[in-house]
Amino acid sequence: MRERGYAIDDEETFEGGRYIAAPIYDHGQQLIGSMGISGPSISLIWNKLTELASVVVKVPRQASTSLGAYSSAVDSDESNSR
Repeated sequence: MRERGYAIDDEETFEGGRYIAAPIYDHGQQLIGSMGISGPSISLIWNKLTELASVVVKVPRQASTSLGAYSSAVDSDESNSR
């Protein structure tokens, strides 16, 4: 997850389901959770996952900042997701 700034579950948990999630960090730079989207793999097609991931990382990044995460921790995930 840290390399790209998000994680993808491609039918690993449930057959026919795809999930994209991004981390949420607290003021101590500890991973405390994640937020993401899920849907049927027929709707979340591979060639759209990168585009969707760029949207998915925005809210967790804002939540991390609100919780006091240093911008460097949050920005490192952003730069790695490109």
